[in-house]
Amino acid sequence: MISKQRLMKWFILTFVIGLVYTNIELLTRAVGGELIDWNGIKSYSLVGWTSLWMIPIGGLSGYFVGMLNEIPLTRNWKVWHISFVGMIIIFAIEFTCGIICNKLLGMALWNYTTADIAGQISLLYAIPWFLLVPFVLWLDDLLRYYMFGEQRPAPIFRYYHLLQSVPRDDERIHSGN
Repeated sequence: MISKQRLMKWFILTFVIGLVYTNIELLTRAVGGELIDWNGIKSYSLVGWTSLWMIPIGGLSGYFVGMLNEIPLTRNWKVWHISFVGMIIIFAIEFTCGIICNKLLGMALWNYTTADIAGQISLLYAIPWFLLVPFVLWLDDLLRYYMFGEQRPAPIFRYYHLLQSVPRDDERIHSGN
């Protein structure tokens, strides 16, 4: 049985990462001008939109990507390996949630028409997701450090050394490994 403390940790990490996820989505849609010329919205208005359902969807994606940094099997993987697997995890969660929310429940949270799989995920997002995974790993480690007293994360730029292993703690930063 899962302890109350572990469940609370999961909830907090999922919720906070989900909030970050939705804000990134809002920012990219606002800057990308997705709603321009819709009811007179102009490009300089920086209007974006998302669904509150993206908090748990994005949170689950971020939580499972963050867990890649916690599993002994992935301890020595290079950042690019984990980024690739993280991208697959994000696609799998978004696809599954898209089928459930959009197809089965008719919520119409999103609909992709270019480079898509069943209208639920767009392969055009492969590179942005790949590049975002190191940030998610760092954010997960940062939250674990400040909220739960776990090991201190390395500076964010270390998470983007794609040919090195993912940094684990402060000791490793100074040892040069």
